[in-house]
Amino acid sequence: MNDIILVASAAAVLAVALAVPFGKSIEDIRKRMSALRRIEMKLDLLLQHANIEFEPYKGLPPEVVDALQRGEKLEAIKAYYKVRGRNLSLKEAKKFIEDVQRRAGG
Repeated sequence: MNDIILVASAAAVLAVALAVPFGKSIEDIRKRMSALRRIEMKLDLLLQHANIEFEPYKGLPPEVVDALQRGEKLEAIKAYYKVRGRNLSLKEAKKFIEDVQRRAGG
């Protein structure tokens, strides 16, 4: 019986010891997420005040936009390459799509 109490006590101490650092990490993540939300709200207000619309996909072919919104980067590259034809290498298409993703926040 004493062994069970000893093991249970050790497990409880270990759980508390592990929970403290993880709790601090989670709280840190929550604080950072809150700060990011405040920054995003401020940026939205600044854009609205300056009458600027955020349109990262403006001017892109619909099939490229659809692929990007589905998270299918390779399909987006292929679609953009297909639309642009021989005026563009696959490497340039990849760079362009990655730039669009960066602008869109993805």
